[in-house]
Amino acid sequence: MVEKPFSGNIRRRILFFIPPVLVGAFFGYILLHSISVFIVYVFERRFLSALSILNEAFAIEHLYMGVYFAFIGGAIGFL
Repeated sequence: MVEKPFSGNIRRRILFFIPPVLVGAFFGYILLHSISVFIVYVFERRFLSALSILNEAFAIEHLYMGVYFAFIGGAIGFL
């Protein structure tokens, strides 16, 4: 009997890894990205309030950097 691709155990294994990867990507974007923007602003001597730094961290200009940190968080979630 020939099995269908991605059937049975393989499908369950893939579905088992999706939630941790998504949670890791979320926390990578929210936590790691925000902390890195804060550190960059401290070293550039831009002393802003925490809310303004968070506002800057999630601005469209920082989206590329946020995607990198989402990938890092997803990789951590995968492990």
